[in-house]
Amino acid sequence: MVIWPNLINELTGKKHASFFYYVGYGQPFPEKWIEEVKSVGAIPHIAWEPNDGLDVVKDDEYLRTFARRLRETEVPVFLRFASEMNGAWTAYTGDPEKYVEKWRLVHDVMEEEAPNVIMVWTVFTFPQSNILDYYPGDDYVDWVGVNIYNVVYHNNDTRQKAAHEDPLELLDFVYNNFRNVVWGGN
Repeated sequence: MVIWPNLINELTGKKHASFFYYVGYGQPFPEKWIEEVKSVGAIPHIAWEPNDGLDVVKDDEYLRTFARRLRETEVPVFLRFASEMNGAWTAYTGDPEKYVEKWRLVHDVMEEEAPNVIMVWTVFTFPQSNILDYYPGDDYVDWVGVNIYNVVYHNNDTRQKAAHEDPLELLDFVYNNFRNVVWGGN
């Protein structure tokens, strides 16, 4: 179910700066949602997820058309491609080299077709052991994001207690490794 930005602003009594929407890679361009975000003066933030795996990501008509449609929005767009790749729950985990290759492909197409797109590389706070393996490089990442969930238990499993986790400490690894990444690369 889509909750439209104008309704969120109305219900909260606040004007939001950005709105977030998930789009599966290969799915249609979210034109109506983007127009609604633009109509309230906010920035679209799209989580674009290759839920069928990285092999579907190719320099093809789908990728190029999606990029051109993003350019035609004529506003900045945050594009969070294939996030939480360091976790075992995504269809695009397990092969850091392929991930970096596909990230760079998407980045290069966006740079060519949609320079208004801001590429947001987003990891989950753990596992930390493989985060650096998935980093595409400063020249390919505009912003670094991190997903932190403050929960009592992970995955609704009472054996996976999380109450001891301090969200600020969970941020430390990503912050300390990527705090110098700036928009536009080096």
